[in-house]
Amino acid sequence: MISDNIVMEDSNKLYSAFCPTLDKEYSIDNLPDKYEHFKWKCPECGRKAYFEESLGYFQHKGVPRCGREAESIEHKVMKAYWYLMIPKFNQVKTKEIEYKIEGHEIDVYFEFENGKKVAIECQNSIMSKDKLRRRTRDYAKKDIYTLWIFNGHGSFVGDKKNPQNQEELAVRKAELAAHSIYKGRVYYMNVEGKKIISPPFALHIASTLEHKTSDLNPLGYDKFTKSKYSVTIGKIPSYEIVFESSKFYKITRFNDKNIGSSCNEKITKFITEYCDTQLKKKTNKRIVKIPIKEITSSLEPRFGYNLVYRKLKKANHIKKIKTQQKFDDTGNLHDYIVIRITDYIKKEHFF
Repeated sequence: MISDNIVMEDSNKLYSAFCPTLDKEYSIDNLPDKYEHFKWKCPECGRKAYFEESLGYFQHKGVPRCGREAESIEHKVMKAYWYLMIPKFNQVKTKEIEYKIEGHEIDVYFEFENGKKVAIECQNSIMSKDKLRRRTRDYAKKDIYTLWIFNGHGSFVGDKKNPQNQEELAVRKAELAAHSIYKGRVYYMNVEGKKIISPPFALHIASTLEHKTSDLNPLGYDKFTKSKYSVTIGKIPSYEIVFESSKFYKITRFNDKNIGSSCNEKITKFITEYCDTQLKKKTNKRIVKIPIKEITSSLEPRFGYNLVYRKLKKANHIKKIKTQQKFDDTGNLHDYIVIRITDYIKKEHFF
């Protein structure tokens, strides 16, 4: 794939470069202050770059050229994989690798029997969130639905992404942009050389919880940090894809269930069963307090601690939950949710 920002008469000239520290791509006309103190990478191939002040543009460091010759084997493997796989699960009329349209070259392009046009973009190297969003919008303007697939072991990602729950990971802004566009999921596959280490998988990204203290608040408080994230694995049942449109984007995704919604459902089930247990004790209580720790301990193996805790604290999609803190008999402070049993158990079930 040839970057829009590379002048082809001399493909060693780069008129923009990506800064990993600032997680942004900059053009030579809009460089940040003290740009010479930052590390730079080619936005196309991910190799190191530097700004040659006497010439007025970026150059590759230690490599002679960028362009088709620099395409990684991982990128080629990803394109070939989807070129073969998508027609096995969907009604495809035409397919093409490196399909050229005005201003872009689509990695793998399909036209479906139902008339839908699909662009699959396989990203192995670094890309800014602005470029990802812009390209997705450009395709939407041409009535093309976009599916982004990232190499979880490539230079695109912050820390390596694997098909499992993981904590304390670095996540690039482009990954978060995809998470937003695809409504709580990011699609990865892991490729190293010619070998597919992990077939495609979906991850939900959640902020990591940190407990902070200060002189004014020695008991501390919980705060979600954006420096590190936790990820939760989702299931892709098949490569059958569905289409969604919004104000700015046209996307296609696999027919997989949203991981955050699945977590909400499991929390609701836990609360319902807890209420049922209280009723069987023939209690007269109509309002119960459930330690958040009990819920996170039960659901953490599947969803990870941070996703469950965040869902309980936000409680936007779980009906009629309030959260509060309470001291136990030993003076330790704990988080609880407060719910009304009748919100989860029908009144006729009461004793």
